[in-house]
Parts: sequence; structure tokens; C-alpha cells
Amino acid sequence: MVEELRRHAPAKDYYSSAGYGPLRETIAAHMTARTGRDHSAEDILVGPGSKELLFLLQMCLDADLLLPSPSWVSYQPQAQMLGRRTLWVDTTFESGWKVTAAGLERTLDHHSRFASPQPRLLVLNAPSNPTGVTYSEDELRDIADVCRRHGVMVLSDEIYGRLTFDADSPPASGVAPDSGGPAFARPGHTHASISRFLPDQTIILDGISKWAGAGGWRLGAFCFPKSMGWLRQVMTAAASETFSAVSAPVQHAAIPAFAEESEDAMAAYLASANRVLHLVASFHTDSLRSAGARVRSPHGGFYVFPDVTGCPGVQAARERFASESGGQGPMTSGWLAQDILHHTGVAMLPGTAFGRARGELTFRIAYVDFDGAEAMAALGRGGSHEALDTRWQGAGSGPEAERQAAYLAEFCPSIVQGTEKLCKFLGGTAQDHEDLLGGSAR
Repeated sequence: MVEELRRHAPAKDYYSSAGYGPLRETIAAHMTARTGRDHSAEDILVGPGSKELLFLLQMCLDADLLLPSPSWVSYQPQAQMLGRRTLWVDTTFESGWKVTAAGLERTLDHHSRFASPQPRLLVLNAPSNPTGVTYSEDELRDIADVCRRHGVMVLSDEIYGRLTFDADSPPASGVAPDSGGPAFARPGHTHASISRFLPDQTIILDGISKWAGAGGWRLGAFCFPKSMGWLRQVMTAAASETFSAVSAPVQHAAIPAFAEESEDAMAAYLASANRVLHLVASFHTDSLRSAGARVRSPHGGFYVFPDVTGCPGVQAARERFASESGGQGPMTSGWLAQDILHHTGVAMLPGTAFGRARGELTFRIAYVDFDGAEAMAALGRGGSHEALDTRWQGAGSGPEAERQAAYLAEFCPSIVQGTEKLCKFLGGTAQDHEDLLGGSAR
């Protein structure tokens, strides 16, 4: 991709607002192989990142937005900017923070009693930002049945779709089965798309920002079903009046990311990336559980979404909050996030940013503060840690665990240090918090 960007740097023409023809053809072929449905270039709309396309979709489609709680931070603000109504679909830790068919049905039935019928758009993002979880085929089939009955359109946000792990490997030592399973994932999980079960009502979102590691290049794409050709045409017209066209060199550079002839190289890259992410995620998740947090094992992506309500250190933070606030109101996730940042230097986003209640002590943590190229090279062919098992063994559980710990300390030092400080805060006492301030937390 980098070589293609260099080679086409002189390209300075305006391409079609729908996207460069050869790129759209390549993405269509990729989507055909991925979904089992026949797609052509006419079904594809390319934009300057998925966020711009999401905004145009909500601008062009006068519909209520159905959002799982929690959901990525930008869906709801875009709806609010455009005067669209957001209908939150509640999820729970017990459901894996996932929409269920029954929960979606309840939300639709509830709102149908108090509002006139309005087109509705459900956003499903998997692996999820902020939770890292994915959906099984059975779960998607059941959700699709509800959407079909109620005429709900779906935006399947699959921007992390190739950064996935398998979730059926054994748990790390010392992790109780009910502490957040399924157990830690391993590379090789195949992402399932709801488009397979609801093809005529689903738009697929993809791009090169996440799994291709090219977020700053700003290129995303929508794949429409034939039945939504009218919406694609409206959005293409809106694209012409807003961003005009995506940067020509970037469109050329994106072709190898989707091209069949590049699939072997891309698969090797993704396998290496997923091995690194898998080890880091399982180490971080195991550590959080040891500090008393409830957290679901991620199936992919970059994030975990712990609930820290039961952690011993949170009680010490409550007492500090009560003293500072004069007992005015309950401690919120926003306040606790700031307190943790102050004591440990670890930045997290509170659950409120993703649609959760202020008093619920949930947070999104991103675990990608390391040099990915170096970490991947060490696990690659001929690398110093080529044979390393990326299923986290648990601290102190044997020679392989020692090798894993050495790898993380060498290639992901910020993750290790941040995790240790965070867990000392969550699992500690008021004195531990003071000790963190006296160290290098800030």
C-alpha cells in the first residue's frame, strides 16, 4: 500500500464522487467473496473515512437511529447534529454487552406506542468499539428476523472485521468461568456479518483505518444492496456537494488492501497483527479480573470495557469523592476516570461517552499503545519470539508465561506499566493510591 501511494503521488485528478472505478470494482469483488452475494462497482460508495459516510447516511436518510448501549462515541452526536432521534437499545454485562433479539423487539415495541411510525436504522458494530465483542451467526440470525418483521434497516459497521480472535480457547489460569467468559480468544476467528441473514436491508461499512492500519489516510466505503440503489444515488449526490472526491493517491493505495492477488500478503499481515493483539488483550483482561473488575473477553479490535464497581480501590475513590464533593451526588464514571488519570497516568473513556448511565462505573480502555511493527516482527518468521504462544498463560504459571511476560515487557512496555498501575489502583487501598502519586504516575 505504501509503495502504491508513492507511485501514484503525482495523481491529482478529481475522480468520481462515488470513488475511483478500479477501487470500487476491487472492493465489490472483496464483498462478493465475503458475503456470498453478488456485488458490482455500482454498489460501492467510497468516502474520506467511514465517519463522513456515516454522517451523509444520516443526513440523507430521515430515520430514527437505533443504537446499542454502549456504542462508539460518534454515532449519536452525528444524529443529534442532524436533528435525528436516537433510540437506545440497552445491553448488559450478562448479554456480553450485545444487542439481543428480545431486547431489540422490546425497544421497537416501546417506541412504537409513543411515536408515529418512522424509518429506523440499527447500527451494529463488531468487533465492537468499545467492548471488543462479536456476534455469533445464531445471534445475528435472530436479530435479522426482528429487523425483517419491523422493516428496520441495518448499518453493519465492520471496520474492525478482520481484527478478530477465536473465543473458544481455554481460560488463563486462575480465571473463574463466571468472571467474564467466554475465555480468551485466539487468532483465527471468522467475523460473521448480519448481511448474510438480512441482505436486502443491510449496508456494510468497511475501510482501511483499522485492520489495514491506515487511519490517517482517510478512506472508507459503503457496500449497498441492490434494493438500496436509490439511497446510494442520493448519497453520491450529497458527496459531490460536500467532499467532492477522495484523494486520488489514497484511492490507488487502497486497492491492494482489498485485491484478491494481495490476499495472501494481507492475510499474513493480519495473522501477525491478531497474534500481538490477542496476547496484549488477554494479558490486560486477566490483569483487570485479578484486580476485581468484571470484563468480557474481547473477540477482536483494540478495546475492553470493564465494569469496576466491585474493585476494592473504587471504595477508596468513593470516600475521596465524598470528601471533595461534600456528599453532593453519587460518584460518576467521568469523575472516576479523571481520578484514575490523576493517580496512575492511565487514560480511559467513561461509559457515559458510549451511552451508559452516569453512575455505572464502566470504561473503555484501548490497548494499542506500542510499536506494532516491532511487536509483529518479533513474532514473525525468524523473529526472536516466533514460536511464542499468544494465549496468555497467567502470571507465574510456567516457562511459557515467563517468555510471554518478557515479550510484553520488551515490545509493549507502556501497556505493561499502565496495566500494573491501573490494577494497583483498582485492587488497592487509599494508601496504594497515595503511593501511586508519589511514584511516576504523572
